[in-house]
Amino acid sequence: MYYETLIGMKLTPTGTQRKPVLKSILISIFLLVTLVFLKYGANKNSLRKNYQEPLDLDDIILQKFRPKYKQIDWIYNEKYSDTFLVKENESLYLRDPFDLNELLFSDSDLVYKDQRIVYDGYSVSADARYVLLSVNKTQRWRHSFFASYYLYDTIEKFVSPLVPEEENLRVSLAVWSPTGHRLAFVYENNIHVLMGNREIITLTVDGSESVFNGLSDWIYEEEVLSSPSTIWWSPDARKLAFLRLNESATPVYQFPLYTTESDTSSYEFNYNRNIQIKYPKVGQPNPTVSLLFTDLESDDTYSLHSWNDQIFEETVVQNLLWVNDSSALVQFTNRNSTCKKADLLHLETKKIHSVLSECLTDGWFEVQQSAKTLPEDNPRYQVWANGFFDIMPYQDYNHLAFIPFNKSSPVFLTSGTWDVTEGPLSIDVSRGCLYFIGTLKDSSERHLYYVSLDDMRVHNVTDDGVQDGYYSTSFSPSGNFYVLSYQGPKVPWQELRSIQQSNFTVPIEDNERLHELLASYNLPQIKYGKLNVNNTLLPYMERKPTNFNPSKIYPVLFFAYGGPGSQQVSKLFRIDFQTYLASHPNFEYIVVTVDGRGTGFNGNGFRQSVYQNLGALEAMDQVSAAEHWAQFPFVDQNKIAIWGWSFGGYLTLKTLEASNVFSYGMAVAPVTDWRLYDSIYTERYMNLPKFNKDGYESSKVHNYEMLKEKKRFLVAHGTGDDNVHFQHIMHLMDTLNLANCYNYDMAVFPDSAHSISYHNASLAIYHRLSEWISMAFQNHRL
Repeated sequence: MYYETLIGMKLTPTGTQRKPVLKSILISIFLLVTLVFLKYGANKNSLRKNYQEPLDLDDIILQKFRPKYKQIDWIYNEKYSDTFLVKENESLYLRDPFDLNELLFSDSDLVYKDQRIVYDGYSVSADARYVLLSVNKTQRWRHSFFASYYLYDTIEKFVSPLVPEEENLRVSLAVWSPTGHRLAFVYENNIHVLMGNREIITLTVDGSESVFNGLSDWIYEEEVLSSPSTIWWSPDARKLAFLRLNESATPVYQFPLYTTESDTSSYEFNYNRNIQIKYPKVGQPNPTVSLLFTDLESDDTYSLHSWNDQIFEETVVQNLLWVNDSSALVQFTNRNSTCKKADLLHLETKKIHSVLSECLTDGWFEVQQSAKTLPEDNPRYQVWANGFFDIMPYQDYNHLAFIPFNKSSPVFLTSGTWDVTEGPLSIDVSRGCLYFIGTLKDSSERHLYYVSLDDMRVHNVTDDGVQDGYYSTSFSPSGNFYVLSYQGPKVPWQELRSIQQSNFTVPIEDNERLHELLASYNLPQIKYGKLNVNNTLLPYMERKPTNFNPSKIYPVLFFAYGGPGSQQVSKLFRIDFQTYLASHPNFEYIVVTVDGRGTGFNGNGFRQSVYQNLGALEAMDQVSAAEHWAQFPFVDQNKIAIWGWSFGGYLTLKTLEASNVFSYGMAVAPVTDWRLYDSIYTERYMNLPKFNKDGYESSKVHNYEMLKEKKRFLVAHGTGDDNVHFQHIMHLMDTLNLANCYNYDMAVFPDSAHSISYHNASLAIYHRLSEWISMAFQNHRL
């Protein structure tokens, strides 16, 4: 109304002549204002619609963005074929690729003495008759734990203690037989077997604090088997093979726990509790090892092994494979992994014959536990019957080989400038296919392939040559079906697939909730590539802020690990600390990871170039990468930092002492002197100290004059670290003080182990790291 009155007024005596022009101007202004309002409103709505919130550090550490993977346990017996177990909420089901959906138990079924069993984990016997439930689990070392156990009878529908007379028996290991429902378990370092009739027989009686039967000690669990078990059942479940580890001569390392005792009236609250472990440091006595066999039908236990010559007098047993019910293949190395051997043991005749024996003059043999034999009674492929399949070095890469039992030369099934990383996974004798995971497409990816046993041609299963992918798989015992797990770089999923029908897929997990969750968050840009440093290609992964602007200046943080044979530059799905620092508006750093020399999957020469001199080439490659990024106009050359954990913490310190391209560093739980670390890991890469005195001296953190030149660095450690002892940091701080080096900060986490997680430390450590690097890059006084 006001608009109409305004444009109708006589503004001048000649207004009647100018009225149309004024009206046009006013209409134009109105339309312009309207368009601006509409545009602003549309943009505002668009911004509101597309707004993505920053990641929260606590959410990452507490694994809010961790993808779900269904635990798939295959069952194969007379009743069930290609059947697997799947836990859904509070129920465990038996399923197969077709229509089987049988409830094995619900949590409400697990009642003992009118109390519901609250269990930490479960495992099911091969015949699906019994479910073993672990209760009140307490961690022993990285993989092992103590627990009380209960058995649930799925037929009779009742719960009973593993040992009825001892309800609270604390057992350190329990292993089902491959057929039926016999159960081997270790109590107080002795092996006992629960037979099918529920009778318990005792196999060993000499277990003690220093003698381990069927159970790994610290060094075997951490550095050899990555498992607490040294028990191997025969295929017919009539025999057991096991290791006896005697660490009587191994020195004791002890450290205090300060806060684990909550009873303020107790002695240990006032005076701490000391932990003692037999921990062989370099050059110190390892546990002596014996391989024993027990026939459960005849109650006969005997030792059978051949490491009694000079080369193998200090043996490290890596693997045992039952070839059939009466013979087994044992694979082992000497102490420093420069020689390896495989022997075939004939139990009926108690004879031993050598299958493979090899020594290196430079380098080491990695732990190998992937051997597999062709299933018996397959006349079509008898040429592959009298031997075993395994991964072996071939033309600088690791490939599938067939090793004949008659000690003739291995036959390689694959070749090329790529690695077989897992295999043989399954052997399909009906089609003559041997399945494996490899890096044929790229070292940062993992794809499923198979090689034909007829013509040794490699065929892809997941590798289409285009789509990035990182896969793992689990085959059914028959080999007819497999669970394919896509692990990145996009949101992971799982499917059940058939080897005979390419279009057969059954979804298992799609992580739809994670898809929806991530849609509302601000995530960084990720780039993979290869950096050419002196004609050596170094894989890298670069994370840039989502709204990266090349006209701005950014700090750069390198995240390093770099241990021998390791890999960080892989296309796994990750929402981690690096993601947070690259994407959060309070930081927005460029975060770079470079796999330098010494890491895996880029050739054995690349990996073993660091032999006997850890920390030198690895640091040079981080320095070269930092110099490369420093050349970009959007990088602040004065704000380049590096951080890492464990070997990555060690590499951080070695890199800081190698060059001034890095101004800051954060080293968490670092090795500082390899003479203080464990024997099997260290001697594998550094040899024995008596053979490499200079290498041990140069590889320790020692260039304090260079460390003084850094603007600032942080070291952090848990006092309860049983792996990289707190002793490493104490030695470092002592030498830093003696060298008048004061530009460092220290963060200590009481009683935390190597993972730094005790009493909320997992949150505390990452908040400390993020705040420290933020203050460093903002030039705040630390």
